Amino acid sequence: MSKDKRDLIIIRHAEAELASNSGLDFDRPLTSQGEEHAILIARRAMSHELKIDNIMCSPALRTKMTALAFCREIGFQEKKILYLDELYEGTLQDYLRVFSGITKNTAIIGHYPGVKDSGNWLCGKNFQDFPAAGMMHLRISSDQIVNISAGEGKLLRFEYPEMFEI
Repeated sequence: MSKDKRDLIIIRHAEAELASNSGLDFDRPLTSQGEEHAILIARRAMSHELKIDNIMCSPALRTKMTALAFCREIGFQEKKILYLDELYEGTLQDYLRVFSGITKNTAIIGHYPGVKDSGNWLCGKNFQDFPAAGMMHLRISSDQIVNISAGEGKLLRFEYPEMFEI
């Protein structure tokens, strides 16, 4: 019996302003460079011909802005984004619970350290950093991702904007 394979793309929101008008962390928008980097990482995803069926995103403004730029660039319908509160300030366990419901190729747009910890757990690596607008592409071979063990995700690529700037 062959196992189902799906791609999981874990993205950290792009660079955000240090403060928001409201004073709340949740409301911090992207910087202009952050907007450019969100587009760049979407173009990188397209260059690898990634097929994304679902996008799950933290409801914080900076992740929403990253997701919207990403969607516009790859032609994904913005109304199909699923906003999940547990991706804002989420722990490794929160992210793994979100992953357990994944049945298709999915992009997750979230925050540090949740994106770093979950990506490291899935691929069995120990990346010390997960830069803003970083994208980790994993292939998961499992009937249900809920059954996956640490290190069972195959890391296909880990890219971030600084890799492509001159």
